[in-house]
Amino acid sequence: MSSSDPYVIDDDEDCGATNKNRQLAEEDNDEDDEDEIDIHDTKPALESVFCETMYLGGGNFTFGGKLNGHFGLPGLELIPKPSSITSNQQQDEGIQSMPSLTTCEYKPIALPILCKEQANELISHCSKAPYGRGEQTIYDDNVRNTWQLSPSQFRISNKKWDQMIDNLINDELKPGLGINEHVEVKCSLYKLLLYEEGGHFEFHRDTEKEDKMFATLVIQLPSVYKGGNIIVKHGSSEQIYDLSEESAYTPCFFSFYCDCKHKVDVVTSGYRLCLIYNVCYISGSKPRAIDYTVQLSTLERIVNHWDETQPFVCYLLKHKYSKAGLSFHCLKGRDSKLRHLIRQYNAKHENNDQVEALLGIMTKTDNGIGEPHHIEWEDTLYNVSDIVGESEETGVPSGFELHESDIIPTETLEDLKIAGEEIEEDTGNEGATASRWYKSACIVIYPKRFKYMLALRFGDSFAIAALNNLWESYLCDNSTKNQFVKYLKSFIEKDFRYSVANYVAELKELSLAQLLLSGRSMDIKDVKILTSSFGINTLRSLLEKTLKHFHFNKVADFLEMFPDNSLAQKVVPCLLTVDNKYLRFGSWDVSYEKALTTCQKFNITLSDDTKKRILSTRSSDKINQLYELGCKLKDVFCLLEVLKRSLTHNSYNRYDRQNQNNTLNIEIIVNCVHIIGLNSCKTVVGNLISNYVGSIGILKSLDCIELFNDYTKNTHITDLIVKYIIKSIMNAKNIENQSTDCLEKILVVFYKCGAITEMNVLLEMIIPHKNRFTKYNSVIYPLIMKLSRAGSGILNSEPIQMVIRKCLTFYDSFINTLSKIPAPNNWAIDATINCLCDDCRKCNTFLKSPTETTFNLKASQQKRTHLEVNAQSVTIDLQFKTVKQGSPHTLVLTKIRKRYELNQKYIEEARTNRNHIYLFATSEPNPPTKKVKSK
Repeated sequence: MSSSDPYVIDDDEDCGATNKNRQLAEEDNDEDDEDEIDIHDTKPALESVFCETMYLGGGNFTFGGKLNGHFGLPGLELIPKPSSITSNQQQDEGIQSMPSLTTCEYKPIALPILCKEQANELISHCSKAPYGRGEQTIYDDNVRNTWQLSPSQFRISNKKWDQMIDNLINDELKPGLGINEHVEVKCSLYKLLLYEEGGHFEFHRDTEKEDKMFATLVIQLPSVYKGGNIIVKHGSSEQIYDLSEESAYTPCFFSFYCDCKHKVDVVTSGYRLCLIYNVCYISGSKPRAIDYTVQLSTLERIVNHWDETQPFVCYLLKHKYSKAGLSFHCLKGRDSKLRHLIRQYNAKHENNDQVEALLGIMTKTDNGIGEPHHIEWEDTLYNVSDIVGESEETGVPSGFELHESDIIPTETLEDLKIAGEEIEEDTGNEGATASRWYKSACIVIYPKRFKYMLALRFGDSFAIAALNNLWESYLCDNSTKNQFVKYLKSFIEKDFRYSVANYVAELKELSLAQLLLSGRSMDIKDVKILTSSFGINTLRSLLEKTLKHFHFNKVADFLEMFPDNSLAQKVVPCLLTVDNKYLRFGSWDVSYEKALTTCQKFNITLSDDTKKRILSTRSSDKINQLYELGCKLKDVFCLLEVLKRSLTHNSYNRYDRQNQNNTLNIEIIVNCVHIIGLNSCKTVVGNLISNYVGSIGILKSLDCIELFNDYTKNTHITDLIVKYIIKSIMNAKNIENQSTDCLEKILVVFYKCGAITEMNVLLEMIIPHKNRFTKYNSVIYPLIMKLSRAGSGILNSEPIQMVIRKCLTFYDSFINTLSKIPAPNNWAIDATINCLCDDCRKCNTFLKSPTETTFNLKASQQKRTHLEVNAQSVTIDLQFKTVKQGSPHTLVLTKIRKRYELNQKYIEEARTNRNHIYLFATSEPNPPTKKVKSK
């Protein structure tokens, strides 16, 4: 017995004979017998250790946890003791006499035990628990201070309790201790133990109290206490159970093999109550605990030499797990041995010397294209999802990407079966696209000292949190600078969109500043911070490249803070070219004023094309703002942009929401032309007005003319603009077909503007080239009457008088021609149907007859329709009626004198209109005509 183990004790007072037969054997692990493992090659070494661990014989030396909510309580009841015999005497003398169950009453034990009275009541039935040393049975509170009850002194009233214990054995204990599922296991109640304040039990091993006993099961009943941790050791492994927080109202359990040393620390307050069961195997070979000593030693050497270039390893597990069933305490069979190996390793190490593990689902996805029956798989992606940590408090990512080089064992990865596939039919020339995927539960393991580097793989939020934590550590302890610089370098290389310029400036690390400027995820604020810290000359070459990727406005602000002629001349021209993306696509507005002032400040020539392009992107500027800027800078291009926007349809809707009337600002337009110079912008203004008139229509254009006519300043400019508007109106399509209201307004405005030539041209377009009564009666006459009410002397103008004269001449001729047509004296109609069918020939005879007034055609509908159509096409002096009697029906044609009646109506209308117009003629035409009496 080594001096480090003062007690190797058995917990049973009847242990002498059993101890003689019990053999305690420790396996000697000779390093010379170990297979050679290259610990510098992390992946193969780790794969070898994990494989050895999973195939070790035996199970985990201890296992425990909380019982689920369905487990219930045993319902403990005390059996009254005989008054003549003390409990110690019973125990010492082995008296088993019991009072009659029919004459005794059982006394329930309330749980948890909260007060001394409850405890004393129970203790009054208990005896002190001894321990065994060799063949001796010893009572010594310095070694063991515990109260005990044998099963003969109490009973369990819960009838389902035994079944619940059997379920616990099969569902929890056997998998937890790594016992083969084919081994049949039973348990038997051994003792009820009570630890009060000061209670404890030093390190000891349990004796095998029954045939084929191999382990002990402890059911800790609801207890309120502090201290009393249970420490279980096996070889170099150790497990501590601290159940004081969880067991107040929740039963817990733990179990361990008999060859494990274990100890109960001192209970500092309260009462701890537990049931002890002997666990035995009935069939199969004897279960035994796993000794992880060799594997722990190898894992320690691997972790010590683990290189951060491979910050973690993803190990594929043997068993299948659902997303809901994936947790460390639910690992099955051989997989659970990895968990115990890691837990035992961490129990021997502290902080950064430990390893951390995550569980997840590894997914391998193949992507390909081709025909549905022949897919060419082109690339493969790997990722881990549904990640869970060792505890719920552990912050873990939802998933992250993997590389094939991160995954072991390679053979397991290659042997995975397809979990699903998806094929999308071809949508053109690309063919069908397909995906297939494979899944496996996995454990991701990494040294705790690499957790910050691993955060870079977990995504932005984890990487940023790690960065801030490391910075806080550096502020508290400057010795961690190298670790922070190393992480910051990797953070910058990953190009996260998070500002780290302040860290770099604070550290004064030029290499990090250069690396940061070489990236693309920077803000101009970061560039300013680095330039302030390191100076332009130090960073010049990188600044020349970096600043070219920023918007000009930001660079202009930078140059205002750090004026440098050489830097500006290399950067600004690149930003203010028409090929620059900001100018080419107009995605961001470039400040025109900044562009001009910056170029003037650093002697840079700004091309006319660039000026135009910049102004075209300034879509958010209001017209008044641009106008003020143009006047301030006396810049032609800016004022031309004002003209362009002013003379754009709905320009104020787009650029100036404050102008609710949507009218032109005449003053701005005239002043722009005045400042630019009339000769310099005649063509531009003409084109703008032409487009403007074409977009707003003739009537609104006439309103514009009146606006310009009402503006009294710079009349030479307004006159020119009016001429352009008139010219554009005259070029409008179908102007002669406008309504009389529109024509009247055009002529009035033209007359006011003195556009006599344009009036003549327009009127020539309106007056019909042929003497058409309808055109004169519906257009010319109404137009003259409207103009007579317009005033302003327009009727006396030469163009209008010319129209009046032509109109009078037409009416005179029209009346004279129609008046010569005599009244009909018979019923003959001068018309002929050009058809040779019998019906049409008979109708022609009817038409020529001076006496016949009706013609009847009894025929089919087709023939009736044929005759009716042909007759209507040659004369209007017929009336048609279908008599629907008999079969077939009869078409009746009746002669009327409609033509003559219309002529008389037209003569009367023409005479009236002529007499009205005659009053407006300034020269002496023929006097009003007299009524011509119809014969």
